[in-house]
Formats: sequence, structure tokens, C-alpha cells
Amino acid sequence: MCRQLCSGGGGGRVRVRGSERVRGSVDTITSHTDCRPCSTLTVPPPQDPTPSSAQGNEDVIERKRNKSRLTPWHYNKEHYQPPEPLTEDEEVMQCLRNQRYRLGRYGSASGINLTKAWPSKEELALAREWEKVSYPHSIHQMIDITKKQRDDEQMAIKQR
Repeated sequence: MCRQLCSGGGGGRVRVRGSERVRGSVDTITSHTDCRPCSTLTVPPPQDPTPSSAQGNEDVIERKRNKSRLTPWHYNKEHYQPPEPLTEDEEVMQCLRNQRYRLGRYGSASGINLTKAWPSKEELALAREWEKVSYPHSIHQMIDITKKQRDDEQMAIKQR
């Protein structure tokens, strides 16, 4: 920004230093055309600090009601309120496990597609293959093997 004070053209002069308004009601100031930042400077109109709508009053009441001094993120987490929904980029980047956790914790309010909760055909095939390798016998066969081992141990104890 130009170090000089910018002044708007016309009858009423407005001087701006940085982005704060000193005097006047002109929103866009055009001057110093050779200085790029000063060529068009938009100054936001001053805002009323007191809320005038019912929603604003509810926000003020809700802030005063919160005596815990928790940050909004911690307050929402403590009261199981869903966080902001994921953008498309975040949804692509976040792993499926975290999306399933979010869906399980916050339900449909999380904004995550319900079809992601169930495993795909490839995941089911991998799970079946893993179970065949890690548990080669059926449950009934495992029970029979365990009973036979116990009987063999009992027979060995009796024969001593």
C-alpha cells in the first residue's frame, strides 16, 4: 500500500490509511492509479456491534450460557455435536477408517455417504481370505480338537 494518504475524488474527501476509514461514506476509493494496491480500495461499511436480529440475540445468550470456557471445538466434541462437514477435497484425502468413525459417532449429521460404512466386494474377499488363513478349521472342528487335547492331557495325568 502507498505510504501516502489516499484521497478520493469529488466534493467529499475520504482519507484512508491501510484499510480503516477516517471520514466519509465512500465505499470504493480510486486514486493513485500508478500504485496498484491503491487503485481500487474497498472499505467495508462499519458494522453495528449489537445484534439486531433474533438469531444474534440467541447467539449472545448461548455464549453467556456457556460457563465452561471451552473452545468451540472442544465444546462441540464434548457434547457430541458434529464438526463442520467435509469438503470434497477433504473427503478424498481423509482415509475411509476416519470417515466411518465420523459416520458412526455423528450419524447422518456428519454429511458422509452411508454407503461408505459397508465394506466393498474387494474388502470382503480379502477378509474371507484372511480368515481362511488365520483360522483354517471351522468352529466345530476347533471345539473337537480342543476336547481331544483335554482328553489326551487327562489320560497322560492318569497314566503317571
